[in-house]
Amino acid sequence: MRRICSRLDGLPLAIEPAAVRLRVLSADEVLERLGDRFRTLMAGWVDVPSRHQTLRAMVD
Repeated sequence: MRRICSRLDGLPLAIEPAAVRLRVLSADEVLERLGDRFRTLMAGWVDVPSRHQTLRAMVD
């Protein structure tokens, strides 16, 4: 998890969705997918309330 946090520059808005991904992926798989970090972290956010889309709004 330390490498994931480092890769995400310690940003809480990025770490939180990465932590959620750990429910279905191993830490190594999450780290590997962070090459395209915004797509990986925002995948599946289509049907969530706008207050949970802060990272997506920031990137857009």
